[in-house]
Amino acid sequence: MKRDLELVRKLMLAIESRVDDGYFTACDMQKIDNYSLSEVNCHLEWLVDGNLVDGKVNRDGIGGIANVCMRKLSWEGCNFLDDARNESVWEKTMEAVKEKTGSVSIALLTQLLISAAKQNLGLG
Repeated sequence: MKRDLELVRKLMLAIESRVDDGYFTACDMQKIDNYSLSEVNCHLEWLVDGNLVDGKVNRDGIGGIANVCMRKLSWEGCNFLDDARNESVWEKTMEAVKEKTGSVSIALLTQLLISAAKQNLGLG
């Protein structure tokens, strides 16, 4: 499965919006657009693996994802989401990414978002 940065952002916004401090799974979240549970769980696993979300991946008997239990965004996840939160900055950055390369790493996307946010604030 290919990583979908739009889904990453939507998931992180949904995780941040939760007010309950307990653990929850994708089934506890509102359905995200037209994404399947399999796509959501795969992306949640990547968010946990990338240390953007405090959570744990639970496997089924054959090594697939049974569910991903999350608690909250990590410090790095909060930083990324703060950079990605502004809709116009996000759209401008994603348009540039799609035009130039099609996809980038989270680390590079974060740098691009910071650069776009600085321009938006008249700092760069």
